[in-house]
Amino acid sequence: MLPGWNSGALVAASTGLVLNATASTITLSQTSLNDITKSVDGNGHVRINFPFNQTGIENRLFAYYLKHAHYPEVQAQDSVMAAVPQSPIETYEQNGSWVVDHFSALGAQTLIDYWENHLLDSSTINLIKKVGNYIWEDSQEFIFFENTFWTPKLPDTFSANRGYSVNKYIPLLINTLASSTSSALYVTDEPDSGSSHIADYRQTVCLNRFFNPPDLDTC
Repeated sequence: MLPGWNSGALVAASTGLVLNATASTITLSQTSLNDITKSVDGNGHVRINFPFNQTGIENRLFAYYLKHAHYPEVQAQDSVMAAVPQSPIETYEQNGSWVVDHFSALGAQTLIDYWENHLLDSSTINLIKKVGNYIWEDSQEFIFFENTFWTPKLPDTFSANRGYSVNKYIPLLINTLASSTSSALYVTDEPDSGSSHIADYRQTVCLNRFFNPPDLDTC
């Protein structure tokens, strides 16, 4: 059974041959990388046959799942450390707020709907019309507890725009953000250590295609 099975919707499963490993990097043979996602059955089982003439340390099996991070942008009042007791939570508005999927149209629309339904009443709209000239937003610091940005439609968009599947290269994307995790980074034995695949991933994440018509596909 795949490791982590039933922890979330399966995004991808792959295998790769480890050629070298240090405390900071683990080198995978690029030619050995194999996307086995479609071979996984409904119970999380998969049959794998590795070439007998491989030269390396070991073959590794990777499995990645889509799970809600439940990342709080604003903590609930009873979770905030303060010198005085917090007011009791009586409504869902007082229960903090969660970061939406910033890389999808659905996430953007969720935020728009919340503003229109709960924040932009007639008095607020009138005030904005009178004094509103500029909008400023502080940095969106989402990277300290999560180490990989993802959105459900990223695999399809990646394939459409980059011409190949991201599935077998997901190991290279893990921990590529500033993270509290100190795990070693996966690289490949390609001349650029696989950095071109990371660049393709980053380009796909910031595509205007997630929000705009297909002809607008630049960052």
